[in-house]
Amino acid sequence: MEETNIGANVLQVIAPIRETASQTLGALLLHLSSSSVHKVYRLLYRLVMQDDLDLDQPVWEICHGGMLGLKYLVAVRNDLLIKDPELLDGVVAAVMKGLADQDDDVRAVSAATLIPIASEFITLRPHLVDGLISVVWECLSHLKDDLSASTGSVMDLLAKLCSFPQVLEIMKEKASNDATQSFALLVPRLFPFLRHTITSVRSAVLRALLTFLGVKGEGTRGWIDGKALRLIFQNLLVERNEAVINLSLEVWIAIATELVAENTEVFVSEFSDHIDPLLTLLMTPIGISRHPFPMEPTLFIKPSGQTYNAVRPPMARSEPPPPLPSALVVEEKKSGRGRKKSAKTEDMPVPSSTSHNVDAHVMQGDVDLVGTDIFMRTKIMAARAFGKAISLWPKDQAVEVFKNRLVSYLDSPYSTSQLVAAMVIEEYAKFSSGRSQLQKELLDALGHLLNDERPGMYRDLVPYNKIVRAQCQNLINTFIDVGRVQPSKVPVLAVIVQGEAEAGPESFGLAQADKIIGDEFARLKRLLAANQRLLSAQALADGKANAQLVIEEARAAKEIRDIRIVAAAAGAYIAARDLPSKLNPVIRGVMDSVKSEENLDLQRRSALSVASLVELCSDSGRGRVAEKLTQNLCSFLVVDTSETPEFHINDHLENSILSLKKEEDRKEHTDPVAFERESRAARIKRRGAKEALENFAVRFGNQLYERVPKFRQCMEEPLFTAFKGQSSFIVPQIMFTRTYNRYRRST
Repeated sequence: MEETNIGANVLQVIAPIRETASQTLGALLLHLSSSSVHKVYRLLYRLVMQDDLDLDQPVWEICHGGMLGLKYLVAVRNDLLIKDPELLDGVVAAVMKGLADQDDDVRAVSAATLIPIASEFITLRPHLVDGLISVVWECLSHLKDDLSASTGSVMDLLAKLCSFPQVLEIMKEKASNDATQSFALLVPRLFPFLRHTITSVRSAVLRALLTFLGVKGEGTRGWIDGKALRLIFQNLLVERNEAVINLSLEVWIAIATELVAENTEVFVSEFSDHIDPLLTLLMTPIGISRHPFPMEPTLFIKPSGQTYNAVRPPMARSEPPPPLPSALVVEEKKSGRGRKKSAKTEDMPVPSSTSHNVDAHVMQGDVDLVGTDIFMRTKIMAARAFGKAISLWPKDQAVEVFKNRLVSYLDSPYSTSQLVAAMVIEEYAKFSSGRSQLQKELLDALGHLLNDERPGMYRDLVPYNKIVRAQCQNLINTFIDVGRVQPSKVPVLAVIVQGEAEAGPESFGLAQADKIIGDEFARLKRLLAANQRLLSAQALADGKANAQLVIEEARAAKEIRDIRIVAAAAGAYIAARDLPSKLNPVIRGVMDSVKSEENLDLQRRSALSVASLVELCSDSGRGRVAEKLTQNLCSFLVVDTSETPEFHINDHLENSILSLKKEEDRKEHTDPVAFERESRAARIKRRGAKEALENFAVRFGNQLYERVPKFRQCMEEPLFTAFKGQSSFIVPQIMFTRTYNRYRRST
């Protein structure tokens, strides 16, 4: 499971009877007179305060029951709170007492009680806001367990309060007058909740940080530093929820922009120490099933500034993770991970060691549990953030700082590292305004990804090669054991496979595997005696089929990585608006991705690049290239016959409903596997074309027909051709054109 929602439902588990009774009371309060509601309120107020109950010490169960009743009273009789000052003041007093209570469940209900009336409270009782804010911050200091019932409610209350300008003004004034109330001390209390197990809590923290970023004034900026940048960047590396990771990127860019707005050198000094560890984590390869590549845990920091323990559970691995860059090893020693914590750090709550680690599977690189698509999304979002960081760097220092780091990953034997490095360069180009020396040198380094032949196998795909070798060896052994072929006459396979660190020119690869099931299989079969040929026929056929299957799987996996890397490199050239003289590699790179990329996030990136490429070609006098690209996209859009019916094979039908006829004609295919594979390929191709053409509409707007005339031609020409000579078609065609033009103008 991605997260543990125990905290959200703990009330119903701990006190189901009190909760049910409170809900029943709330339903009853809807129908009571105002005087009766006041009497109920006074009883509930006494239960919460317990001032006149003659108790030796407060009983949390009684207080909890009273707060539950007040929660539902506030929810259903909000009208009375506005009219009656006594009622509002009593509820606020009860909430303040409940938030300061030692019991976690009481704090949870207290926070939830105030959220529905936060606006009325701030408007009608502004003099009490200061005290409430202090109580809420103090409450956050005591939340050290991810399973605390009040975590989500208190965080929601804080986010709600911070959405009001009056509250932020009060906090700003307190920060300027009292150093202990400065944002530098208060905001870091939120950092431990960035990786909370409940999604809504993580989201509330990020929204609160965005709000605090908008507060200007003395004592409000001290928390914006390198540690905040690193913690949010870590969010991008491990977050599995799409909405939260998008919000994390927004916060990261806002923090970085804020530091640069103050002074570019401030951003440089704050982020410099974090470049190598974050880049190493970002470039950690994405493994395959049962062969993960864990991230290095010592490169992550906790909100306290400490690093995580290096101990990890034993896992099935193909090889150790990529070594850290030498510069990073030196930097880690210099940075003094064991240094004493600052006063600011000591004030921050450290999560309990018993907290559930929501990021464990991502940090361990467990593709089977997390999914490749989620890993790829984290890489894309973190690459976007890193590209933004490079674009903010002083241009006279950027080449020295980033060139060698990124170029080394472009030459990495790992496909993921090459892909992510190319995406970082692409994002840097998107965020940059104008050309720079770093951009030029990085594009020059990208050239070999576009133009050179791809390696025989990537290191993160070595397990595929090993499986292929094992199946080929099994086939050879079948000739020896079943076919009785002499061992001296069978080929000897290299022990080292392509992609391994020790691999050389003679190492085993897919080309050798093809030869084994092709020429060598035929040669060895001719050596069999007649009786052995008959006896071993089935075993040999099975062995060859198994080998052929794993060869196809390995080749498909490698082709996917090839397409992704080349598409990212092509996208970087397009984003930089610096097209090479030979356009074919760029066009082929992005179009292959649009046609066949299964990952939606990567396909969308390529679709956006295609739209940008069409615009570039149109503006630079390469109109024929733009027309050809548009024509191909329109062709891809209609390849999926389940979405786009074929007209010509049905043009003789006059009294039929095509969708019903398709159901009647449906039959089993001779090769269901091949049919499903072709159908899936058609769906992917159509999806990519649709994404690209939608980007056309967004990019060109109401000038779409003028900037891309081929698009209109592709829409109209088939209709005129199909209905040529039929005057009855003219009116519908005109109506269609007018309707579309109206839609285009409105959007």
